[in-house]
Amino acid sequence: MSGFIKTWVDDGTVDIGFLYDLSGVEHFEITHVLNEQLFFFSAPDNWPLETTPGTPVPLRDLAGIELVLPGEPHGLRRIIETAAAEAEVRLNVVTELDAMTQIKELVARGSGCSIFAPAACHDYVMTGRMIMTPIIDPVISRPVYLVRNRSAVQSRACVAVEKVTLNVAADMVKRGIWQSKLLWNEP
Repeated sequence: MSGFIKTWVDDGTVDIGFLYDLSGVEHFEITHVLNEQLFFFSAPDNWPLETTPGTPVPLRDLAGIELVLPGEPHGLRRIIETAAAEAEVRLNVVTELDAMTQIKELVARGSGCSIFAPAACHDYVMTGRMIMTPIIDPVISRPVYLVRNRSAVQSRACVAVEKVTLNVAADMVKRGIWQSKLLWNEP
């Protein structure tokens, strides 16, 4: 959940990075890798909904649930708040943290619920520490882009790492870790 990636790609600290927001990156080379849907997460013993886990839940049903989310300036939070405003849903954010690991830990121990992309919580879901369900009405999703600075010299190593990174993303989609349709065409 680093907001620094855009700056790092821009100043050459890193050669490539994944971004969700393309504002201010006109000089980047961009590959739209996929769009990821956001899901609702809870501890198994703290499921707050009347429906069973895995049953799609309308966003309006999350209105009274205590949520742990990133702070307002964070891109994920902006996407969630925009969807909620458009659906005229007021979310009950009781804790704001900008560290994904801490948010997942709070949710896993039952100190609130959250909204994430499934890939972000795959480890917790696979070990039974968290459960998830898709959000509908509206579906909330965000694009995922792999970017690099056009003005930076691209070494053969960087090109190879970019190719491997895209192949890993494709493999994660095939294995269901990154629950999405791959938009990037594999070679």
